[in-house]
Amino acid sequence: LGMPITKSLVELMNGHIEVESEKDKGTVFTVTVKAEELPVTITADNQTMTYGDDVPNLTFKSEGAELNGTPELTTTATKTSPVGTYPIKVEKGTVTNEQVTCVDGTLTINKKALSVIAASQEFTYDGQAHSLHEFSADGLVGEDSVEAIVIGTITWPRERSVVNKITGFRFLTGDPDNYDITLTDGLLTMKNAQIPITIEADSKTWTFDGETHSAPSVKVTDGSLIAGDELVAEATGSVFSHADSGAGRSVRDGAGSAFSLTISHED
Repeated sequence: LGMPITKSLVELMNGHIEVESEKDKGTVFTVTVKAEELPVTITADNQTMTYGDDVPNLTFKSEGAELNGTPELTTTATKTSPVGTYPIKVEKGTVTNEQVTCVDGTLTINKKALSVIAASQEFTYDGQAHSLHEFSADGLVGEDSVEAIVIGTITWPRERSVVNKITGFRFLTGDPDNYDITLTDGLLTMKNAQIPITIEADSKTWTFDGETHSAPSVKVTDGSLIAGDELVAEATGSVFSHADSGAGRSVRDGAGSAFSLTISHED
């Protein structure tokens, strides 16, 4: 009677009984009872990444009993998945523990910084209006592409600098919601033309007539102006009598150019 009862109790505890018997020596009963296993909880670590970056390594932590084996962690997110939140699934993988609870995590994809910059350039004066419609885009992912309208025109060095402004912007491919976008205008500048010009004031001789005489006109004697430009200059200096001019006496205009105004004796 005792053996059936013992067997039932052992089996209730997930155990078993082994019997070894030898004639004239006796019988050995071996009772093996499996101890109750403690539960273990496997929790996926929450992760973040930036749109366009590689998916980070998926990690986990475990609590409770000692973990035997390695769980499997997966996510549907890829480096080009849109900005948003994606699940990190946890499965037992090679874990042999019997009482296992798996807790999923999340992978959050954040926006990527995109900088769109209008071109800047210094031009040399040539009499023409200059524009530059180029731009650069730093931070695009994969096949994403953008288009920008850049407007700015400079003609004269006296304008100092002109804003090369981004007046329009759109995505040709890709989703703008995946980016944190910054638009930056450029600058157009103009420096003076490097053309040597020599200007000379006129020299002139009058016969004394009791009047004061001057010759304000000047002329370009070396170099040439850019087509369409006009020289505006005037020489200063005057003579009244032969004593003002003297023999070879010269007067300088406001720009420092030497010229000669002479009054001759009236015969």
